[in-house]
Amino acid sequence: VDSYFNIKSDDGNTNTNLFFADSPYKVVRTGFLYLTKSTDKGVTWSEPTLLNLKTASEQVCLVAPGRGLVTKDGTIVFPCYSYNGNEGSQQSGFIYSKDNGNSWKRSSALAGANWSSESAVVELSDGTLRFFYRNGTGKLCYVDYSMTSNQWGTSVATSLNTNSNCQISAITYSKTVDGKQVILVSCPTGPNEAGSNLSGASYRLNGKIFVGLVNDDKTIDWQTDKTMSVGSKHSETNYFMYSCLTELKDGSIGILYEDNENKWGAGDECYYEMSYATYTLDMNFSSDSSGDSSGGDAEGTLPSTKNTKEVEIKVGE
Repeated sequence: VDSYFNIKSDDGNTNTNLFFADSPYKVVRTGFLYLTKSTDKGVTWSEPTLLNLKTASEQVCLVAPGRGLVTKDGTIVFPCYSYNGNEGSQQSGFIYSKDNGNSWKRSSALAGANWSSESAVVELSDGTLRFFYRNGTGKLCYVDYSMTSNQWGTSVATSLNTNSNCQISAITYSKTVDGKQVILVSCPTGPNEAGSNLSGASYRLNGKIFVGLVNDDKTIDWQTDKTMSVGSKHSETNYFMYSCLTELKDGSIGILYEDNENKWGAGDECYYEMSYATYTLDMNFSSDSSGDSSGGDAEGTLPSTKNTKEVEIKVGE
């Protein structure tokens, strides 16, 4: 077994990986956090390290899909969550490193929410970490964490209708509006944009990018006229599932997202189709464009799409 967990026999009959089903060695059936890094923009990657952060009482600890962040003080943060056999057992948290990834710690689990799962993290201007998390309410929800006191705040359910039982992506924008931080959140809004708490692909529809301004008291005014509708090449279904947001060098917003599911599971016939699109964020905010601080129903206009690419990715490839 080499440093990448590959297994090759001298006679050439074995060529697999320690974690593959055909491995001659069988690992314990649990979750393993596998860390690798690149210092050349992804051209090459380091030998992996296994992070021993799962507790003995949980079935598995999983890292949330999407992106992490590096805070202003250099702390590396990746959202994670625990799972103990059913949806209601899930609890959000995060792992973090204060020494450039040499050692890692794990936060306490988010308590008080009905259940919480995959999350996306942004850093507010005062250093507070805000996590938008998957949940069962049919609304966009978030919770704050203080790295100073190492405590979770109270969960907030906005009035934004979403398919809350799906992954979320969130970023802060590089520019402010009247001194207020700008947050962008992407997620499906469900059938007829009415929200849903069901996880099937048929409920993950009508993708939106919500735009919010953070007030001095940390509440968010959702700019309903800035909401972006993310189109699907399958207009008859308008699927929108997992996504990942980023801000490009020119200030436009890039989003990679799933917009079709061809069966769920493993096998050549099971795969997701993905698209990439860029949008221009209109920074002309008017005083009457904001919703209430708990969120507003997003019925905004579609900004111009600069570019769209489609990529088909199959499970196992």
